[in-house]
Amino acid sequence: MQTGTDFLKVELQTGLAMADLASLEQPGSEQRARTQRNARKAYDTVIRLLPRFEIEEKPERLIQEGLSRLRSALQELGEKFA
Repeated sequence: MQTGTDFLKVELQTGLAMADLASLEQPGSEQRARTQRNARKAYDTVIRLLPRFEIEEKPERLIQEGLSRLRSALQELGEKFA
């Protein structure tokens, strides 16, 4: 489903952009915390929705790579993952 794939890609791009912005914000600031929460929300959304879509192999690999990059960026910001 192309629409689902496109949505997940946009959500990942948004999350990565938010994580980048958060890393530029003043540590401890409310702005950084809010931006970081938005990046985490994007990550969680992709994780939650990915199983619902039938995605071809190549786009799914790109989404998994994006998730890995976003997770790493969030961990650098102090996010914890189970």
